[in-house]
Amino acid sequence: MSFIPVIKNENENALSTPSLREQVDLVNMPIEARLDKLRNMIAWHPKMFDIWSTIEECHKNQVSSTESNCMSLLGEPRTGKSTIAEQYVKKHPRYDLSEQSIQMYGHNSKVLVDITKVPIIYSVIDSPASAGAILDGLARSLGLPPFPPKEKNKRKSEALQTMMERCGVELIILDEIHNLLDPKSKLLLAEPTEFLKTFIIQMNLPVLVIGIPDADKMYDNEQLSGRFLFREELTPFNYNDPKDCYDFQKVLAKIDSNLPLREESCLSEDGIWERILLACNGKFAYCMFLIKKSAQIALKAHSERITIPTLAQVYDRHLRALAHCEGNPFDLDFPLDDALGRIPSKANNSNCQGPSTNRRMNSKKKH
Repeated sequence: MSFIPVIKNENENALSTPSLREQVDLVNMPIEARLDKLRNMIAWHPKMFDIWSTIEECHKNQVSSTESNCMSLLGEPRTGKSTIAEQYVKKHPRYDLSEQSIQMYGHNSKVLVDITKVPIIYSVIDSPASAGAILDGLARSLGLPPFPPKEKNKRKSEALQTMMERCGVELIILDEIHNLLDPKSKLLLAEPTEFLKTFIIQMNLPVLVIGIPDADKMYDNEQLSGRFLFREELTPFNYNDPKDCYDFQKVLAKIDSNLPLREESCLSEDGIWERILLACNGKFAYCMFLIKKSAQIALKAHSERITIPTLAQVYDRHLRALAHCEGNPFDLDFPLDDALGRIPSKANNSNCQGPSTNRRMNSKKKH
């Protein structure tokens, strides 16, 4: 995967990092090679880098030898939470150590297994959550064979702790932490919540949990809440936040300059970036899909830039069903100013159909 460098603050020069067009010969590069570059392109915005830094701090800078750092990362779906975690795992890959004869799951017989250094375990919590299912998921992520049928959770936990120590696990990541909530009542499920609290204490390893905003109900458990002193939130870009608008434009400009197209598509220009923001409801994953799919269509049509009609085509086919806007924001007769004026404030960033709120002072040019 290739990361797109982005501007983290206003002091950084937009021209300091060479664009893809400056680094490779796109004129003579085959279309398939350019499509491959497009598929492997990953863009990050400043908030994602800030969260990455917090994960590193949680992972590598233990404050106490008796109590591990724990971090929560909450946010709406499609804002980039799991992408950050997956890339963090990739930066700390597994590697083989040696074969060792060990006793598996507390049984008398021993087996010869390959011991692999596993710096980070990434596991997804199933719904509805249970202590046994969480332990099973962690074991799978570690690469262990399935636990014996009807194995008690205490034995599972002891075996998992032993193997984590042998494999040198440094950080545990649990995604979909909101599955600790009852699907109907949205209250914390007592058994998996109490298990997680005890498990964190027993493992004494940094833990990162990821989920949607509703997962903040885990803080209702005072003991569990007291463990999570590193807290981050990843929110969609909001038109009513000047910093969000600045960052969004800068990231679009960097994405534009790193597309495997020979011409700029002017994605960050006034009248275009606002339409992209509306089409994606400020969610970065949808933004990347819209741009990459449009670039793919352009390449296959032997075009060297993304056009407004192409963006409109992708929106109609793939994003309109999400009902972020009334109509297609890339239609030239779309009431852009009116739609921007209906964007909710950051405290209620649901979609562009919300009640009227204060608009930004700057008027926008229509395209």
